[in-house]
Parts: sequence; structure tokens; C-alpha cells
Amino acid sequence: MPAQTEIDQYHLRLRRELHLIDLVMMALGSIIGAGWLFAAAEAAQMAGPASIVSWLIGGLAMLCISLVYAELGSMIPEAGATIRYPHYSHGVLVGFTVGWAQWIAYAAVPVAESTAVVDFTAPHFPVLAASSALQVVVKLALVGLFIIINLFAVKVFSRVNVGFTFLKLLLPPITIVAVFEAAHHFGNFTSHGFAPAGVAGILHATAAAGVVFAYAGFRAPVEMAGEAKNPRRDIPIALFVAIGFSIVVYELLQGVFVAALPSHVLAHGWASLNLVAASPFVGLATLIGVMWLGKLLTVGSAFSPAVTGNIYTGTSSRLLYAMSRNRYLPPVLGKLHHRTRAPFVAVFVSSVIGMLFLPFQALIGVITAASVLTYVTGPTASAVIRRRSDRGANSFHLPGFHVIGPVAFVVGSLLIYWTGWNTDWKVLVLVLVGVVLFVILSRYVWAGRTHTLTKADFRSGWWFIAYLVALLGLSLIGSGQFGSPLDHHRGILHFPSDIVVVSVVSLCFYYLGVRSGLHPDEIPFEDLDLAEGPETDTARVEESSGEVPGVPGVPGVPGVPGVPGAPVTA
Repeated sequence: MPAQTEIDQYHLRLRRELHLIDLVMMALGSIIGAGWLFAAAEAAQMAGPASIVSWLIGGLAMLCISLVYAELGSMIPEAGATIRYPHYSHGVLVGFTVGWAQWIAYAAVPVAESTAVVDFTAPHFPVLAASSALQVVVKLALVGLFIIINLFAVKVFSRVNVGFTFLKLLLPPITIVAVFEAAHHFGNFTSHGFAPAGVAGILHATAAAGVVFAYAGFRAPVEMAGEAKNPRRDIPIALFVAIGFSIVVYELLQGVFVAALPSHVLAHGWASLNLVAASPFVGLATLIGVMWLGKLLTVGSAFSPAVTGNIYTGTSSRLLYAMSRNRYLPPVLGKLHHRTRAPFVAVFVSSVIGMLFLPFQALIGVITAASVLTYVTGPTASAVIRRRSDRGANSFHLPGFHVIGPVAFVVGSLLIYWTGWNTDWKVLVLVLVGVVLFVILSRYVWAGRTHTLTKADFRSGWWFIAYLVALLGLSLIGSGQFGSPLDHHRGILHFPSDIVVVSVVSLCFYYLGVRSGLHPDEIPFEDLDLAEGPETDTARVEESSGEVPGVPGVPGVPGVPGVPGAPVTA
């Protein structure tokens, strides 16, 4: 039974007001940002016309991972859920390590996106371009706007997001149609070879051109699942729709980009492709004479990052809220506003800490890469949680999980490896520093208010630290150290043997991680009743009495049946 202070902390519950369209738009708004304006040219430079295969590989790889999260999001619909899953399956050590890496990455995104907005708009406003102080003010003002939107009730946040995301999603289809109508030289697909760099070039583009990472925002609906109206049905649908739609859009964008390039641009082959412009698609629009499209894309380049920054302000605050619920951080971070039910303390704290990254723009790429570490814990968590018989009769159960789970873990491991040594070692240091700080603070500063690491946590979680160190070592000795699988002559592991080695090592750690998971009776589902479907809205407190329908015992605290307690009024 949780401590009384923890029960009191959560007598207010998040409101379940997000519909399917809200969740789909969150996923699409996070996936389809401004990255497609750049990745198409980089992928074509590395893989030629075969870059369309790179986008397909990247999409299918992320689909594998998303299938696992579709099951988890349907089974355990909670705010900041990607932090909650490893806590349930492997305890505090893995839970905090994943939570810290995920949150620190998400918290940096709003500042990074506000910086992108200013970078795109400054060339068109001389006053802004000439004053670095004004640029800082505008960046902070944008983050402040994200905070204000997220302090409203989740229904208001979702409506604002749906509207802005809809406008943002108009750009890719308009670009596809306009570019295809203006120029389509299908001979480009064969004139210099379909795959001039071979299979290595295709995989290089998948990893190094940002192709696979372009799909990485799909987990936004999972993070907001605690506020979904019907998560068991809507979370899987939202993920499938978002990933499927994104694959189609990215394939078409890459295809029209390849077909539209004038022959003189490719005179020296794909490797020499260089479009001098604010973004390659803007440069392409200028080359083929579609000037209005170039202007539209310039505006969209500034608008898209703002939408993404707003979404990540919401998801990062839910992660901080979830870390409080896991009792990794003090209870105050789990407070909800009594009227809007927004995690207002978490919104402020997460955003303010994110603002501190502003002077360290060079580190933001490293910080956001920390989220890559967290993809591998979904498959292991799901495998462990599946051992429980009460994991939700009405939730989505992934067919073929015994194959898809290990494959998803391997895909996540390859993402870490492909990130490269120069980034991986910095991310690992960042994560380990967070763990050390947690040990010190939980034992000496927050004692009694948060969890502390125990021997049991180390028994069930040591494998994850060993796994990260092993992947770091492989990154050091492999071709990933040098940023390209094409560097056959460098490193101890060469392409494609490095991929085989990483895959085999990952599979060993996957089964070790599953075996090290908590026993079904130890999985701490103390504040979630999996036997009740989300349709009963068990996570919402009735305004009149503060009781949660369908959960006897502790009104206002779902999942603690049979424990008497007085009603808690909201």
C-alpha cells in the first residue's frame, strides 16, 4: 500500500478528454516537423534514388517499436507512461535511468524548436537578425507561450494543437503536388544508378541522414494516454495511423525530390548534390521555377517547429509528473491545478529547466539523443508485464510479440549504435550523472519522500547499465564511431559485420532483461486497476464526492481495493 502522503498527493486526477483525433494529431505533429525539408537532400546524397528504400526501412523499423508501445499504451494508459513501464517491470534503477534520459531529452526540445523558429525567420527581419539579445527574448517568449497553452485544461491544449497541426500537415501534400507538376524527370532514378552506394549507402542514409529519427516523435500519444478518453482503443489506432501516414508522406516527398532535380545538378553524381538555400526543398522550388512554393516553405519552416515545441512542452511535463508518481522526485511535482487538472508545477519546472539549455545550443543535439536510449525498454517491459494475468482483458494484445518484441529491441539498439560514438559517450555520461544525483538526493535530501535504490533494484536493473556500457563499447570499436558505415577501413568492426554483432549482443541483453524483470507478484501496480476498462473512467475523480467509480476502498486512488478510507473531495 502506498504511503498516505502519496494517496493525498493524487486525490485529483487527470481528466480523460482526449479523443482519437487529438491523439493522432499529437503523433503527427511530433513526427512531421521541419526535418523533412532537409533529410530528403541528405538521404539522396548518401543513397541516390534508393533513398526511397531508406525511408521505408526507417518507417518499418519505427513501426516495430510502435507496435510494442501500442500494446503498452492500451494496457497501461497513464501520463508519462514510457517512464511508468520500466518502473513496473524492472523497478527503480531502470525506471529512473529511463525517466531521466527521456525527460532531459524532451525538456530540451521546446528551446531547440524556438531556436529553429528564430533561425528561419531572422533572415527576413533585419532587426531580429542584427540583435542577438532580441533573438533570445523571442526564443524565451515562444517558450512562455508554450507554457501558457499547456496551463489550460487538456481539452484547450488539444484543440489548439489540432488546429495548428492541421495547418502544418498541409505543407507536405502541397509540396508533393506542386513539385511533381513542375518537374518530373524519371530518368533521375537510373541515370547515375538506382543505388550508387549500394546497400551500405541505403543503411547509411537511414541512420545518418535523419531518416529513421524523423519518425521518432510517435510516442506523444503514449505520454498523454492518462488523459485519453478511450485509450485501449485509441492509442493503438493513433500510432498505426500516424506511422502509416508518415511513411506514405515521406516516401512521396523523397520520390518527387529525386524526380524533380534538373540534370545539370546531378552532372557529377548524387554524392556531389548541393542545393544552396535555407533548405533543400526551398532551393529545389527555386530551381524548377515554383517561387511561391519556396516562400510558402520558408513560412512553414518557421511555423512547424513552434507546433512541435508546444507538443513537447506538454509531454515533458507529463514525464516529470510521472516521475513524481513513481516517487523518484518530490510529490510537489505531481500536483494538479484544481480547476484545469493540468500538472502546472511540472509544466513550469520542466520549461524553466529547458530554458537553461539556451546558452548551450551545441549540447541540445546530444541531450535530445538521450531519448534514443529509452526505445529499448518498451519491449522488455512489455515482455515482463505480459506475465501478469490481470493486464487488461479489453486492451490491445500484439500478435506475434515473441518475434516483434526482440526485433524492436534490436532496432532500438541499432539506433543507439548509429547515433555514433561522439554522441553516445556524452549521452551515457549525462545519464550516469543523473543516476548518481538521484542516489545522493533520495538518500540525503528527499529521504522519506522518494524511493531510494535497494539491492532488489540493482538485481533487477543491473543488466540495463551493463547493456548501455556494452553498446557504448561497440560504438567505440565499430564503424559507427566515425559516423558512416561506408568507412570500411576504419574501426575494428566493419559494415555489415558490425550490424550483425550489435544485433546478436542486443538479443542476448533482451532475454537477460526479460529474465531479470520483477516477478508478477512484485510488479507495483499499486495505483492502477488493470481489471477495469478505461471506459469506466477510473482515473477521474467525480466532482461531487471525489470518489472513483468502480474502485472500492480508497476513493480517489484507483487500484487500491479493500483499503478503507474517507472520501477525498476535489
